[in-house]
Amino acid sequence: MSLDLVNERGSTRFTVYVWDQTLALARMYGWRPAGTRPPKDWPEESEGRAWSGSYVLNGGQTVAREDASHLADALERALDDIPDHYAAWPKAVEGKDGGPLIPVNPAASRLERVQPLEALSGENKAALAEFIAFCRQGAFEIR
Repeated sequence: MSLDLVNERGSTRFTVYVWDQTLALARMYGWRPAGTRPPKDWPEESEGRAWSGSYVLNGGQTVAREDASHLADALERALDDIPDHYAAWPKAVEGKDGGPLIPVNPAASRLERVQPLEALSGENKAALAEFIAFCRQGAFEIR
């Protein structure tokens, strides 16, 4: 599954796994999520369905300009700590097809599980820098 992040100037796409790692990294570097605004078609709270503020659904919710800016600030602080090479390779195991498989199982021990600095390393680091620039453009929707 993927999430499309859309603003007035364009869009970017994340897999759910990379988006989750991106949000985790931002929290590690001081981002305090403000919560998203509900999708435009979300029923009023008076109908008994209060919006959760979730960042992980692709329902059309909005990340406010200030929250996007704080997200970018935190990710920018992390950039120098992210390796330029793909740091998750040492944790690879043999997949069913015999090729390498990066373990993303949240039930794995902390040492076995790929951490955000590892997951977002290598080629992902450049994509993260592009996402920081995207956040600097202001509010965006998660679709």
